[in-house]
This record gives sequence, C-alpha cells and structure tokens, in this order.
Amino acid sequence: MPVDDEQQVLKEKALQLLRNERELFALRVRHEQTVSWLRILQSIPQLIDHELPQAELCKRLGKSLITGLRVQRANFFAYRGGELRLVSGKGAPEQAALGREAQELVERAPAGLCNEPSDAGSMELASATGLHRFLFTRINAESGESLLLATGYDSERAQFQAPFDEAHATQLASLGQHIEILLRNARLVSELERDKERLQRFNETLEQKVLERTAELARKNRDMRLVLDNVDHGFITLSPEGRMATERSLIVDTWFGAGRELLLLWDYFAPLSESFATQVRLGWEQLADGFMPLDASLAQLPARLVTANRTFTFRYSPFFRDAQLEGVLVIVSDVTGQLAREREEAEQRELMQSFKQLTLDRAGFFEFMRETTTMMETVAAAAAAGDRRALLRTIHTLKGNSATVGLSRIARLCHAIEEGLKDEDELPTRELVAELDQRWKAIAEHVGQLVGPTRERMIEVSESSYAALVRTLADPARAGHALDHLLALRLEPLSRVFERLAEQATTLAHRKGLELEVRLETAGLRVDPERFSPLLSELTHLVRNAVAHGFQSKAERTAQGKLPQNRLSLLADVGAGELILEIADDGRGIDWQALKNRARERGLAAETRLELVQALFADGITTRADADEISGRGVGMSVVKSRVDSMNGRIQLKSEPGLGTTWFVSLPILDPKEVRRGEQLAYSKPPER
Repeated sequence: MPVDDEQQVLKEKALQLLRNERELFALRVRHEQTVSWLRILQSIPQLIDHELPQAELCKRLGKSLITGLRVQRANFFAYRGGELRLVSGKGAPEQAALGREAQELVERAPAGLCNEPSDAGSMELASATGLHRFLFTRINAESGESLLLATGYDSERAQFQAPFDEAHATQLASLGQHIEILLRNARLVSELERDKERLQRFNETLEQKVLERTAELARKNRDMRLVLDNVDHGFITLSPEGRMATERSLIVDTWFGAGRELLLLWDYFAPLSESFATQVRLGWEQLADGFMPLDASLAQLPARLVTANRTFTFRYSPFFRDAQLEGVLVIVSDVTGQLAREREEAEQRELMQSFKQLTLDRAGFFEFMRETTTMMETVAAAAAAGDRRALLRTIHTLKGNSATVGLSRIARLCHAIEEGLKDEDELPTRELVAELDQRWKAIAEHVGQLVGPTRERMIEVSESSYAALVRTLADPARAGHALDHLLALRLEPLSRVFERLAEQATTLAHRKGLELEVRLETAGLRVDPERFSPLLSELTHLVRNAVAHGFQSKAERTAQGKLPQNRLSLLADVGAGELILEIADDGRGIDWQALKNRARERGLAAETRLELVQALFADGITTRADADEISGRGVGMSVVKSRVDSMNGRIQLKSEPGLGTTWFVSLPILDPKEVRRGEQLAYSKPPER
C-alpha cells in the first residue's frame, strides 16, 4: 500500500477516534445530568412540608435545584394574569408585568428555555426573572395563582455556560409536574389531618348523636305511620322497576289486600283486575324503555280502577335523586262516594233543566218526551236483538236531541254506549243500556209528577193568538175564519224548532271556545208535528256537524279574511208544493279529499262529486280522525238521509273548501193543511184535471 494512502487511513481512524471520544464525553455529561435530575426528583418529597409558608418552601426547592443542577439561581414567582411577584430567589425585581409576547411564552407550553434573549418576549421575560440563559416552567395551583420557576444564569455567567436544549426543558417540565403533584398531595394531607381532627371531635359525641338521631327517626316514623294509617288516600312507593316498597298506607291493604314485600305493582293488582294489571305492566315497560318523556310515560298508566262496588283513581308522582329517577309515589283515592254525589247532582241539574224546558217550551218538550220514549223502545229492542246498526242510529239521534234540551246525563250515557259500539263486533254492556232506560224513566216520572200524563199532545195558545181568535169569533163577517185559526193552533211554529237548534249550536260553539252568529227565517210557517217532527228532531245532526266540522277559530277565520264570528243560517219556506229547509254555515266546507280517502277505505265509489255525496250518507263515513261527544261516528248523516227518503223528500248540499256548507231539505206537502203561514194556508194544491 502506498505511504500516502496509509497515512490517510491512519488520519481517518484518528478522526473517528476523536469523534467517538466526543460522543462518549457527551453521553457522560448527559448521564451526569440525568442522574442529577433523578437525584433532585428523589429529594423533592423530603423537602415538601405542608406546614411551611410558601416562601420558605420555595427557598428549599430553589436551593436543591442550584446544588443539584449546578446553576447560578433558581427563582420562584407567583404568577396570575401576566403579573409576576417574586416569592423566593435573587437578582429579580419584586414585581413585574409581562407583555403579551412574554405571556405567550409562559402559557404556551408546560416548559421552555432561553439561551440568548433575541425577541421582545424573551427579553421581557429575562428582565422579569433576572436571568439571561435559563429554563422556566409553570406550576399550577388550585387557588388559581400559579408558580413560575425560572433557573439558570445571569448575563455575566451565561457566557461561560453551555446552552440549554429541549431535553433540559422537558426534564424541568417533569420536575414542575412532580412538584405540582407533591404540593397538591401535601394540601390533601393537610386537609385530611384537619378532617381527622374534626372527626375525632365528632366521634367524641357521635354515640350521643346517634342515640338522639335514632330517637328522632323513631318519632318521625311513628308520626308518619300514624299519618299513613289515618288518611283517606292510599300511598304506594315504587322502585324504578315497579316494585312496591314495604311501607305503604294501611288503607291500601284494606282496599286491595296485603301484599308480599317487593311485589311488582301489576302482580299485586292482577287478582282484582287482569286488564288493569296489564295496562300497568305495559305502561311501566314503556316508562323503563325511556323512549318517551317521563311525564308522557306516566300519563299512559291507568288512572282508574273499577271493582265490584268501588271506583279508585290513581295518580303517579315521580321523585328523583341527583337528577335520576329514584321511584314513583302512587296516590290512590276512593272516589266512589264522590262519583255518587256528582251523579246525583248531575241528575238533579238534569231534572231542573227538564223543568226549565217545560216552562219555556211546553209543547216542544212534550214532543221531545214522546219521541224519546219511542226511541228508548227502539234502543231496548235493538239491544235485545243485537241490531247494532239500528242501535247506533237511534242512540246517536237520542244523544243529539238530549243535548239540545240540556239533558246532559242522558247525552253522556248515549256517548258511553257509542264508545262501546266503536268495535263493530261488540255491543254495549246491558248495564249501560239499563242505566239509560232507568234514567229516562226517572225523568219521565219527574215530568209526569209536575204536569200529569203526557201521552196526549198538548196545544198551547199564546195570549195574542187567543185574543185574535176572540176577535174573529166576535166579528160576524170573519166568523168563517175561526176554523182556520183553530187548525193553525194545532200546528207547531217552525220558529220554535229553529230556536231550539240555534240554542244547541250556540251552546256547542261556546263549549269549543268559538263565536257564533245565528240567523233564523221561518216566514211565519207552522207545520203538522205528527208528520214533520221526526225529521225536525233529526236536523240536530246537521247543526252538530256544522259546529264540529265547519266552525272555525277566530284566528283561522281572520286569516281567511272572514268576520270573527261563525255564521249559521236556519231558513224555511214553501215553494212548488214543498216545504224547503236550508241549513248553512260559512266555515271550512267539506274536505272532499279526506272524504274520498275514507270512502275508498270502506270500498265505496268515490270518483265523482255525486258518488262522494252518496258516500257521505253511508254509515260509518266521517272525515274526523277521532269521535267526541259532538260528532265523529259517521252516523248522523245516514240517519237524516234515511228519514228524508222515508218522507219521499230530497236532500242536497253545496260545499266548497273555505266557503262553507249549505244543506237543502225538500219535503213534499201532501195536504195543504200540513203547513200554514200564520193562520193562512201556505200552499194551495192545484185542482186535479
């Protein structure tokens, strides 16, 4: 090998040896620094004393850092909102305010370093800490005021010291976190010792307090037991799973029997009512699922239980702990007596209402009594024969007529029977039909006691009609007209029928919070009650349908540019040998699309307007989603149509959405004496050829 090449190889080996020596020296220095940091970390716990003042504690820690790291200074500052206050150390001002750049340096990372201040932030922080080349870290405190630890050298000593690197900053950050944890632990130890002292003081009197508390609880339990055992309401506490607590009102056991501990509520009530127990179980499962709001789930639980001779109501009140459902308090009340009193009061009001109607419209009320007695016979026969269609039609008409004259209990019983007829395969219970029959007999007996038997039709004569008849008889020239006077008195004024319908419409509208203006025009017509009363009594279905389907709220009417009051017109006249009745409202009009959908569901033709009108008269057709006490059964219109057809009449309608609905009923006048205008014939039948 040439000499020059050999010298080059030796030179490279020497350089490599030198580099290895430097790396070894650096590793040795790094090792010594790491050992120093570890020694400091190990010594810190012995320096922390929670009883020492903050300044003395920081002085201890600073001395350990100076010795262990061989730095010039280790200064501690109290730091809050950019303000520095010297706690322990040298060469730094007592107080200093940091600018935005310096604050960002302090708060940006757990620790940092500065080897040569070169920007506004580092120069300001160097000035505030009294150091030139330094490491710093922030130690958080629970009080909201942090400690800033800065350790290093001033400008004179810095030129003889090696620069710091990120490893030094990381080690100081670990040291700061270690000190932070130790300080927090020291505070906890201090608090625990204070708590220990307090507990020792408490324990000195704990036994006495326990005895006093036990006695107090015993008194409260005794008082609570006295309350629970001597109230009229039953209280049952349920767990979130629906299990009954041991403590409950004595009256609960009296009413429903003693139950085992931790028994599920639905199992407890199952022997009394399987249906009630099933409703409770299903409702509680819904509550436990949590899909619905708690209030909505509780509202689904059954609110009433009817046993052989008692009626109970149930209320469910939840209670919580830490915003979590802890249980439900069930409040049970025996309302048997209350219901009996309410029923008795309602019956008394009904009797008073019958007396009022008798006073205001004697003939009309007698006609109502005769029609209702006939309908009650139909109800009994239909119920006995299982004729659901006839029963539903008659009950629906009876409900409307009873509501018209204010017999609310009769109307409610009819509504209850209708509810029982919702299922097409079911008939109402015999108890309801029997109760309705008994109630009607009680009213009929009451009226009979007041006025005697009412089977025979009564003719009322007003003072003015009587005076007119006297004048006619006294005038020889007009004596021949006396018979017309007498025949006219037998007929019923249509104005009286329309007034009853108007009163019913007004009552129903006010019950729904609606305003109403009624227009009546009868042209002074009087009609034969024997021929026309069956239909006139069923006009209530048209009026009730107008209220339920047509009438609008004030806001709805105003939005459509209408007057705030709903308008209802009841008109009567004679033309072309027919009695013409018109019932009109200016409300919503018929929802033809909804009617078409419902008709198609029932398999009825529903393509043309004529087919829709025919569907409207079919049993069970209604545009309402739910039935109420006014309408929604789909029965009233079929009843009216059947009656009109039986009298060889015609019924027509005109309706447009948003404009209202008008019904036209035309009935042939078979005998001119059936209809009079005052005392004159309203229609003269042309002579036969």
